[in-house]
Amino acid sequence: MRADRSKKICMLIVEDDRAASDLIRRMIAMQFPELVIYEAEDGVVGEELFHRHAPDIVITDVAMPYKDGIEMAIAIKSSRPGTRLIITSAYNDLFFLEKFKEIGIHCYLLKPLDLSELMTALQECLEEILSAEKPPAR
Repeated sequence: MRADRSKKICMLIVEDDRAASDLIRRMIAMQFPELVIYEAEDGVVGEELFHRHAPDIVITDVAMPYKDGIEMAIAIKSSRPGTRLIITSAYNDLFFLEKFKEIGIHCYLLKPLDLSELMTALQECLEEILSAEKPPAR
């Protein structure tokens, strides 16, 4: 998938539920072993890791302590607009969906997560990243 890439694709998982974060990380690592994965337990740590590692993709929960996923997503998109965001939430609320559409997300997935939907969303993000890096055809 990355044969022509000199830089590894990095992603950040921001989830305050440790069991959910571990499950997501393990499933992604099995499906996409070439990804570098970082984890944060809240939006504050997530934003710090984002600035430190500049991940290409961020998967984040909405409801978290200290800084929620909306605040963190706004900061991320302000800093690096090309970052792909996959949002996970137990809230099927139009307010959240509209807010994230304004911010510019790739995907909004409801919890409990369907892992096949998450893997499909992640695959789409990876394809977008790789196609954006290809030199133009002659």
